[in-house]
Amino acid sequence: MEKLLTWLKEEARGKHLYLLMLGAIFFNIIWVFMGTWIISDFLLLYIPPARESNIPIFTWYFPFILFWGALWEEIIFRFPLDIIADICDKDGRILYAIIISSLMFGYLHGGILYILFQGVFGFILCLLFLKSGGFQNNPYKALLVTTSTHFGNNALVAGSHCPKWWNKILKKGGVSWRKKQEEQKLKKEHRQKNGDL
Repeated sequence: MEKLLTWLKEEARGKHLYLLMLGAIFFNIIWVFMGTWIISDFLLLYIPPARESNIPIFTWYFPFILFWGALWEEIIFRFPLDIIADICDKDGRILYAIIISSLMFGYLHGGILYILFQGVFGFILCLLFLKSGGFQNNPYKALLVTTSTHFGNNALVAGSHCPKWWNKILKKGGVSWRKKQEEQKLKKEHRQKNGDL
């Protein structure tokens, strides 16, 4: 615990900061894909797909929607860590605030199961916030860093839903929740066609 606090108190700058930002995005993408695969294929649990949204992706204003969403989530879930860090900078109580913030971030993204995915990303963003200025009384820099990282992650996730070739890769890769989603859709259409509702 003490080593973590010591590491967090040294503000990241320059190349080191950019590597931390890219590492957070890379880790989250790998974590989500591997976690989904392990849970759905090995533990045989069904992971419902993310909620459909009516936000058109191919518009000029979509990047602004992604940015504002990331900014507000960072203000709500990470910015209070600056105040808590000022109060608790000599002991490990900041870790409790990080855990609570991460659990709430994950849960509010879709329920208990999403704590495993978005909650872990929220934990990483909390650490990044503190490392990039939250512990060093530079909260606006930290907010910019975590918002940019969050925006980059959201852009990659949103972009992964777009191209036709990506869907082909997922279908060939055997991601079972996609198959289950398609099977459920076909069953529902069949029931509607036969009047079995």
